[in-house]
Amino acid sequence: MISPELYYQAFIEGRPAKQIRKEINLLKDRIRSLITLAEDPYMEDVSFSDKKETVIHNNIECLKSAIKSFVKAGGTYIPSKEVKAVIDFDESLSELSELVYKSFGYLGWENVTCTFSEKEVSIAREGLLMGPEEKTFTVSKDEFISALKDLHLGMWKRCYEREFVFDGEEWKLKLTFSNGKTKKYSGYNHYPWNFEELKALLGIGEEEEYDESDQD
Repeated sequence: MISPELYYQAFIEGRPAKQIRKEINLLKDRIRSLITLAEDPYMEDVSFSDKKETVIHNNIECLKSAIKSFVKAGGTYIPSKEVKAVIDFDESLSELSELVYKSFGYLGWENVTCTFSEKEVSIAREGLLMGPEEKTFTVSKDEFISALKDLHLGMWKRCYEREFVFDGEEWKLKLTFSNGKTKKYSGYNHYPWNFEELKALLGIGEEEEYDESDQD
């Protein structure tokens, strides 16, 4: 896996706009293929020599660098309608008023509600997932929104489903904006390529493993 810095030195630095444009197209195709592979429920991580999230994030950073260099070299970059929609959605995350995540399955259930104020995000968790848990904490709004934008939710599909799986997990994610508009995602035993990063942002999985002996 090549780093964005090495990629820039090897394929972008000093190149004319026409060549950089070709690299931009190659990177777009590569990112699309990597996400398709990463979200294949039957492939998991077998086709990635490094962590899939890191590989895809690196390629996205390479694309950003290539686009900046393309413009600097005199090119005019006009994003496609699809790409512009992704960019606009990711930028709109600054106007979030609430984010609600829910999951439920044979191991239990969990609800996470994030409420946005001017400077903070209040995160309330409740549920029964491998044991009882309830937790409320606050984080910086700027840091939370920045991390949320890094998830590139605008690239997610609306629904992720894996067939022929019993006793699996169902999950839902609902974003509510200050203008009243909403965006919903859902899945059944199938997830976006960087779903674990969303869970980490919401503080899911940070607790120690539940021990029934503690409840005696």
